[in-house]
Amino acid sequence: MKRTHFVALLTAAIAAASALPSASLFAQGSISMLGFGYPLNGLSIRAAGTAGALAEFDLLTPRNPSSLATLNRAALAVSAEPEFRTLTYKSIKESATIQRIPLIMAAVRVSSRAVVSLSSTGFLDRNFTTQSTGEALIGNQILPTKDIADVRGSISDLRAALSWNINTRFAVGVGGHVFTGTSKLNLIRQFDDSTGFGRINEASGLQFLGKALSFGGTAILPKGFSAAASYRAGFGIEADNGDSVLTRATVPDRLSAGLLYR
Repeated sequence: MKRTHFVALLTAAIAAASALPSASLFAQGSISMLGFGYPLNGLSIRAAGTAGALAEFDLLTPRNPSSLATLNRAALAVSAEPEFRTLTYKSIKESATIQRIPLIMAAVRVSSRAVVSLSSTGFLDRNFTTQSTGEALIGNQILPTKDIADVRGSISDLRAALSWNINTRFAVGVGGHVFTGTSKLNLIRQFDDSTGFGRINEASGLQFLGKALSFGGTAILPKGFSAAASYRAGFGIEADNGDSVLTRATVPDRLSAGLLYR
């Protein structure tokens, strides 16, 4: 198939998809308040703009370490990914914006064949604050209270990677990952100033630490095609409270591949 025919078919498919009817969807709650938190994608702006289709080939996306081989000299990338929340209850509407920096990356070519990189990406994020009113029985009095639950937590994926050009068509790469983060919970109960009672503050926290290795390869194929694949092997991750290990799990494995036509 000629390139002009391919481009024409692709354009027609995009036009047909954009003509399909759309509808609004409403959901309850926020995914970032559930489980371990909101899973960040860790993609660069270029890769995120293609819904992740270019992630295996994009050198600024710390997924496939072999993609670093396309770097000329040096690169520095920082991306922002805010979350906009709206809570509606009857006639009450509240809005909030959560700021995130899910990607910080630096890479430099150290020889004609080798590129090294350091990066930090958001793996999971869990930040929220809730307020509610209630009552507490103290002695023989029922006092109004204001209860606040404040959660601040995240896990970051810290990666050191090396890419090596075998020749002009093939490149391989390897990366070492450290997953580290914290989760802090503050529970606050406040009383009205007229009651004479102070506020009650209760805090707890967890620390996370895990490891993983990633491998990848990239190949330039004939007739304008390129192929890439990567695999992340996850090892153990622990949740600690002080000197005590509360639970153990495994960093999820990941296997992905892509085919690119230029």
